[in-house]
Amino acid sequence: MTSTTVTPPSLLDKQRYLVLALDEAVRGARAGFGGPFGAVVVKEDRVVAAACNRVVRGNDPTAHAEIEAVRLACRALGSFRLDGCDVYASCEPCPMCLFALCWARPRAVYYAAGRADAAAAGFDDARLHAAVASRHPAFPSRSSRSPYLAPPDRLPSTPPWWTGSHTRSLPSTAAGSQVAMMKLRTPGA
Repeated sequence: MTSTTVTPPSLLDKQRYLVLALDEAVRGARAGFGGPFGAVVVKEDRVVAAACNRVVRGNDPTAHAEIEAVRLACRALGSFRLDGCDVYASCEPCPMCLFALCWARPRAVYYAAGRADAAAAGFDDARLHAAVASRHPAFPSRSSRSPYLAPPDRLPSTPPWWTGSHTRSLPSTAAGSQVAMMKLRTPGA
């Protein structure tokens, strides 16, 4: 039996895909589809799906960029799981998108802007994050830039799919100076 080694994306790859997600966000916002959010799903260095927020155009409150990208990628791959895929988002996923991503089980989720950045732009999901945190101890409410930036050993309760998070510096780009990563582990893996 042969084993295949999956190489994690390089810093330049992460930057390139985050810029694609940001381009989707700008495209969708300019077209009047919805808020300025974009997402890209990548597998083996190939873009499987790219999507923008379509809440306004589709009159669908669930048509967030991450969910739209997951739907497109799952159709393209013929699977409800995103095994071996990485998701790149213009902004930290809201609780709805985070849970959808957990169900889809990508290898990792990378995002450019944090929830504080979204709130400063008029997209404040603080009440949703607080509601989830009050009912699910694995998602604590934090005053920092993002609750996912703390090492997993500092979380009060670690869900089974959580394997860690951190930030990495990126060269200056439209994607900003930092990228955050959430790693999701497939149960049983």
